[in-house]
Amino acid sequence: MGIPIHSNVPSSRWPPQQVAPRNEEHPRVAEQAAPPPPRPSVLPEHLRDSFIPSADDACPPVNDAAEAKTSQGFSSDAKTVAQPTETTCGKATAASIFGATDPCASNEQLLDNVERAAESSNRNEALREQVVVDLTEDTTAREMGVLMGQGGKEVVRGFGDYDTDAMDEAISKGQFGMALVDSSALPRPPGAKATSPDEKGSLHWITIDGVNKGKSAHAADDLYRVKDPVNGEYWLSKAQLEKAVNKAKHEQGTGGMLIVKNRPDVQTQEARDALALANLQHTDALGSDGGIGIRRGSSSESSYW
Repeated sequence: MGIPIHSNVPSSRWPPQQVAPRNEEHPRVAEQAAPPPPRPSVLPEHLRDSFIPSADDACPPVNDAAEAKTSQGFSSDAKTVAQPTETTCGKATAASIFGATDPCASNEQLLDNVERAAESSNRNEALREQVVVDLTEDTTAREMGVLMGQGGKEVVRGFGDYDTDAMDEAISKGQFGMALVDSSALPRPPGAKATSPDEKGSLHWITIDGVNKGKSAHAADDLYRVKDPVNGEYWLSKAQLEKAVNKAKHEQGTGGMLIVKNRPDVQTQEARDALALANLQHTDALGSDGGIGIRRGSSSESSYW
């Protein structure tokens, strides 16, 4: 299945925009006009309010990878894009990564760029023979790989299980981690019932774009900054992130992580198509099912995820 082509979207910023790496930054970038306000969410109320900061966010950890992010052309404090429906966490996660190199874009423009990336992939016969991108439902790792390529992002590695060394190396270099996780292993909303050991959640896409090394040399003390299209931005311990990734793969047969780097040299459609095709070499380890999202309910509901 394909997706409709939106040919006259006035807010379009396609092809993807790129911010300059730190050593090429222009001093007046910060003076650009503010982006238009984001499109109102079509999520149910219990999802729309999920980005409200909690009391724990008053003094968030310091992102030790901020300088490395900037050196790679990524914004060190990129926004988190909310998923537009209950089953499109993949689309929103891709939009968040697109936004890391285009911080002036609105959420609407970023989501539109993801749709255009899918359209571009589906028009290419070689890519279409490998995977047809359909953003209306779940997003598989193969679909995510071609979306990244169309957005000028290279998938450099893919893993079916959580790999601490790979994640540490990627974040320290200013790259992104993307994880397909079991939502039941993520932090619960305030007032939600406790997770039972045998609970099975939904497959869910999140990104990891920061690390805080803590006060010791032990990796167990590390905290990772997560951008979640339902729950917003928060920090997870290594153990929490590892559990969420591995529970997806071991109990649902699909899950894992992708390491993504910026490729500002990829400027033409031909180059984006080639990168999208190359990215597929690293996606199969995650499995064939796709992430849909999670239902974050109030404490009065019987099901939260």
